[in-house]
Amino acid sequence: MAKNQGKQLLFTLVGFLIILTLFGVPLSEKVRNITIGQRTIDLSGMERLSGGIAEYVFGIKENLSFHGANLTPYATLIIFMMIWLIIFVTFGDIIENFSTFNPSIAWLIAFCLATIAGFTGIYGGPTSRFLVWLTNFGTFAVFLGIAFSFVVFLLVEMGVAGLSHKIRAYIMNRKLTQEAMGIQGSLMRAGMGVKALEKFEETLVNDD
Repeated sequence: MAKNQGKQLLFTLVGFLIILTLFGVPLSEKVRNITIGQRTIDLSGMERLSGGIAEYVFGIKENLSFHGANLTPYATLIIFMMIWLIIFVTFGDIIENFSTFNPSIAWLIAFCLATIAGFTGIYGGPTSRFLVWLTNFGTFAVFLGIAFSFVVFLLVEMGVAGLSHKIRAYIMNRKLTQEAMGIQGSLMRAGMGVKALEKFEETLVNDD
């Protein structure tokens, strides 16, 4: 559990920075100050703080553009934040699961790599072009899958000769495969839980 404390702390910090970056500017524009009891808190500096975090933590500058798209500065900020988040969680998951590093160290490395990538301008260059293609392809694949589901439904309901049985068998095999994968995942999580309990028990024994 101690190994994951640093990881959880980093996730909390990243979440706080993202929220502050995304909502700092509109909050400072809408609410200039907050009165708590007899004390008034000035929020005019939230805009500068938000911009500073966006530039010095996430590497997002005012002159960045996403694939030449005509977007508002706030929309561009959100897009670059989402790209940064994708890079961060993907790198973190890869480094944690395919290396011998402590989880806290793995996610700290992922944070540093995502930040370095932002500063070098990768998100606004070839990455943006690839993401536009990937998003279009993913959207097309989703709707193609939906259309295929309706085609299969029609073929089964119409009882097309020679196809109905094969399609039903294909669907059943696919569902069984998905169920098997889900069961394997549950068994793996159960095994990890047992190991965590064993380590916790060893810790209690050592403390005694």
